[in-house]
Amino acid sequence: MIDRLKQAFPKDRLVSTLISLGVALVGFGIMFTNTSPESITAFSTGFAVFAIGIGGAFWNFRNVEPIDS
Repeated sequence: MIDRLKQAFPKDRLVSTLISLGVALVGFGIMFTNTSPESITAFSTGFAVFAIGIGGAFWNFRNVEPIDS
């Protein structure tokens, strides 16, 4: 089981994915910390950072080979 996880998540890909998800979490926080109607700029900036983080996390797995059982 551990070998299969290591094959699916090499250390460099895992670290990169965690960083991307951290960026997405920061973007999510930016989106919802300022809730006044005047803060549409903060919301759109947060959404952009969130999208970059999620996109980076998915981009890490674009060429992953399926695991043989």
